[in-house]
Amino acid sequence: MQALKYARASSVDEAVQMLRDGGLASLIRDDGIRGVTSNPTILEKAIGAGEGYDEQLAQCAGAGRSVEETYWDVVLADIRSATEVLRPLA
Repeated sequence: MQALKYARASSVDEAVQMLRDGGLASLIRDDGIRGVTSNPTILEKAIGAGEGYDEQLAQCAGAGRSVEETYWDVVLADIRSATEVLRPLA
């Protein structure tokens, strides 16, 4: 429960990166994480570094989505994924 002890916060963008390897579930189970926040700056860095968004960005571009529509598609997909992992805590 170290996370509760230090009241550690995690961004949803960081959390979604951990979804693929079970890291978010582990933080919830082992470290007491109880929520995440969205951070546009972290998302921008993750996209710029090519951290798992290339396929989704290509799909949005292929569908003719605007930059703003693509941003919201990515953000909302990340948030939905994180809430699925957090749902048992509700």
